[in-house]
Amino acid sequence: MSKKNSVVHALKTVKYSDNTVLVNDGLLKKIQTRLLYMMIDITNVLSDNNIKWCLSGGSVIGAVRHHGFIPWDSDIDIFMEREEFDKFKNIFSKELGAKYELKLPGDTGYILHLPQIHDKSTRLQEIQSVYDDCGGLCIDIFIYENTYDNKLLRIIHGIESSFYLFVDSSLRMKLCRNNLLKYTNNDKNIKRIVDKRARLAFLFSFRSLEKWLASSVKCFSKVKKKGKYIVVPSGGHHFFGEIFEREKMCNYILTNFETEKWYIPEGFDYYLKLRYGTDYMSLPNEADIEKHVYAKIDLGEGNDG
Repeated sequence: MSKKNSVVHALKTVKYSDNTVLVNDGLLKKIQTRLLYMMIDITNVLSDNNIKWCLSGGSVIGAVRHHGFIPWDSDIDIFMEREEFDKFKNIFSKELGAKYELKLPGDTGYILHLPQIHDKSTRLQEIQSVYDDCGGLCIDIFIYENTYDNKLLRIIHGIESSFYLFVDSSLRMKLCRNNLLKYTNNDKNIKRIVDKRARLAFLFSFRSLEKWLASSVKCFSKVKKKGKYIVVPSGGHHFFGEIFEREKMCNYILTNFETEKWYIPEGFDYYLKLRYGTDYMSLPNEADIEKHVYAKIDLGEGNDG
């Protein structure tokens, strides 16, 4: 789906309803502080168990350009190779389960195609959510998957993965339709996009979203042999926009992030240019800065929204 016809793009210009929470500077600082504490807990466990990881997406830009959070950003994203994530998954409950929850594609009631770590002491509801479902403040995990060196096989892998991403997105949009329209004042553009995808979702409704998500992960991770390339099908640019050279992405270097030193890909310049363009060190225009809006948010310090 083109940006012009995507909900993500449409949400950037929509007028939200009065019962949503627009993140102001004070709330943003609280969110960033909580995320920093979360990551300190998580990175201590990763280090103690020799599990390799690095920052991902906008968190890499933050580290390189701001030596911390992008000033207006309200999340942290990380990368792990599939085998490293499997190690992390196996120790998570014992090491971090008291404070955090690891949500996986295929889990009952979970609607995303990437794993997330949720803070149990907070409550947060996205605009694109099912009914009044709330998780916690979370960190996204984007997994490096193996893919084929052979171009034709890589294209086939990409087509299969893209099909699952389309099905997942369609069913998710159908489930989230009521809240999307409720919190965007029945915006006509949002309604047009959502209703179109919801109608398509009918074709795939013979299985639950959870089962489709579990099958998606099997497709993403089906290539077991390590080759020249890795891919991040769950990334924002999907399979064909997230193919990278393994050598540049799977070796990590330490850099400053707020009070900490965290890992980024050794080939961060290569990654950021492919992902965000050659001008990634320049600040965007104020009009292009994304506003962060939630249906509900409570950081455990009283009701923040």
